[in-house]
Amino acid sequence: MRVTPGGPPSDEQAKTVYGGMQGISADKPADGDDATLLPQSQHVRPGALVCGRAKYPLHLGRNLVGRESKTSNADVQIPTDDFQMSREHAVINITKISNGSLRALIRNYKEGVCTVVKGMKLESTDKLVLTSGTEIKLGQTSVFYIEEQPQK
Repeated sequence: MRVTPGGPPSDEQAKTVYGGMQGISADKPADGDDATLLPQSQHVRPGALVCGRAKYPLHLGRNLVGRESKTSNADVQIPTDDFQMSREHAVINITKISNGSLRALIRNYKEGVCTVVKGMKLESTDKLVLTSGTEIKLGQTSVFYIEEQPQK
């Protein structure tokens, strides 16, 4: 499915695709607030990006996100006609921290790209924490980060 740039989904679409998530935030971590890596577990579910009706699973570690292209090196390639989204646009690092929870940090992959998280434009050195339901604009294309429930 090809995605065209545009605004976020309607409330009804959000309830269908995202489960009607509330309380989204994108908090900047404190300086030196690096996550402690723990061994991977089969019960860990790092979440996904949702764009339109398509869901793009993320994995523990570095996830390079960008526009779908034969020449893209992105791990997550989003099919779009939005040329403001780079083929290698942003990095989402998923780490398991010492209390067993997951942390998702987003940053721009390179200078000159426009990434907006919950209305805040990322500068070249910014890293923001993602929570479930956070809207991310890559160029003019909106995607949503969702956390998936752990397997029992």
